[in-house]
Amino acid sequence: MKKLIILTDFSKTASNAANIALEIAIRLHLDVQLVNSYLIPFAILAAEGEGRTSFDVSLIALASENGLKKEAKRIRRVIDSRPTGGRRTVVETISTLESVHEVITRLTKSKEVKLVVAGVHESRFPFIFSGMDVHQLLEGLNCPLLIVPKTFRHLTVNNLMFASNIGRGDLEIINKLYSCSRSHNFHLHVCHVSKPVFVADFNEEDRVRQFGHDLSKIGGGGICLNELEGANLVKSLNRFIAATDIDMIAIVYHPHSLGWKFFHENHASKLIKNQRLPMLIFPANL
Repeated sequence: MKKLIILTDFSKTASNAANIALEIAIRLHLDVQLVNSYLIPFAILAAEGEGRTSFDVSLIALASENGLKKEAKRIRRVIDSRPTGGRRTVVETISTLESVHEVITRLTKSKEVKLVVAGVHESRFPFIFSGMDVHQLLEGLNCPLLIVPKTFRHLTVNNLMFASNIGRGDLEIINKLYSCSRSHNFHLHVCHVSKPVFVADFNEEDRVRQFGHDLSKIGGGGICLNELEGANLVKSLNRFIAATDIDMIAIVYHPHSLGWKFFHENHASKLIKNQRLPMLIFPANL
């Protein structure tokens, strides 16, 4: 059976992300794996001088298991309160001492897992949960990751923006997104940001032109490339988001891609921290 993974640290942010994940699970007929890694709080406890004793491990493991039982019970109540078309969504809990990176790498090797959903603590972006670095999570993924901001409450996607690095791999993702847009009735916008230059880069212009040509073949010419210009990548995209009523952002993450720049450029982290939209991140190896 196809599955969706929800990462939780039992915070309000994680519970909110779980609510969004349930909307997706019910709509796409996916079962749920609710995952908590207690490695990070254990490491923090040890760093504060409590020591790595068997008592610490068993105590934190018990807290993790009890927290998962409580959250799973809440999730099942939410599922029961919503129309499911007669299908019962199965909720499985996984409590582990593995790091989030390790457990997600292991679980997403299965072709059954279609999506991972996580909430982000805005004040600590790009950290997920208690100091979990988003880079570690992305490097272990074998399926898309949906990052849900704390303030996002309901999943309604009418306009999805794919921010492209005009790579060949982007076209494959765009093709999949276009198919989804047809079946789930949303409009797909593809954008690329070029920085202002004093000397024309004809190779780059040719790449953009060829990408736009290849893009026009998807969906019978129903998608065009929105070519934006600006020295600040995120500000340029945010202006387009505001002008087009975008509901969700999608990017591909791999070294030196646009997605990579999102999380590595200094100015980007500050701006994305204030992002109010969910972000769908595709691994390069998808």
